[in-house]
Amino acid sequence: MAKYRIGLLAFLSCVGYAQTPSALPSVTGLWQFAENSVWIRIDESGSAYQCRIGREGTVFSSRGAFAAPSSIEWRANWGVDKITLSSGAMSLKGPYGEFEFHRTTRDLDPVCLPARERGPGTKV
Repeated sequence: MAKYRIGLLAFLSCVGYAQTPSALPSVTGLWQFAENSVWIRIDESGSAYQCRIGREGTVFSSRGAFAAPSSIEWRANWGVDKITLSSGAMSLKGPYGEFEFHRTTRDLDPVCLPARERGPGTKV
């Protein structure tokens, strides 16, 4: 009887998880905060990368992971951001406030890229 209870609990937990929609397909891509030097890139596997270039040129960045149904858990700097989507914008609400990002085709600034991804002669 205990085996059946464990099996039933495992099944019900999977059903509950399967019914929770994930925002991942909607947030995959490159996002930018206003026209500032702040980007977030989220790939299809849920890996996230955020880069901010401060006024003095200081680069702040962190890698993170998308957590279903709708948040990003950053490894450093920013904690957990809750994602809300509306009208093509992605809002992130976390420990430091709420910020709205828009999809962009403007590439990350080269100083945001790891050295192996920068083009030759890129000034950092």
